Amino acid sequence: MSSLSIAVILLSVLFTGSFVNGDIHGDGELIELVSTVAEQREFDYFALALQWPPTYRSKSSKCCAQSGCCRG
Repeated sequence: MSSLSIAVILLSVLFTGSFVNGDIHGDGELIELVSTVAEQREFDYFALALQWPPTYRSKSSKCCAQSGCCRG
């Protein structure tokens, strides 16, 4: 029960700090941050899969560019 109350207190301090920070500046920095995050392009999971160590095969000679599969 103690950890729950501590978590509630920490979250309330975090949210209060974020709102106060946005109000102090008053020039829309908080809104710009939200719009910047919303406008980020989609993450490229295909590039991540090709660079991830378990999917890399050093002995393969043919790798398909469309699906990322490698055949020995």
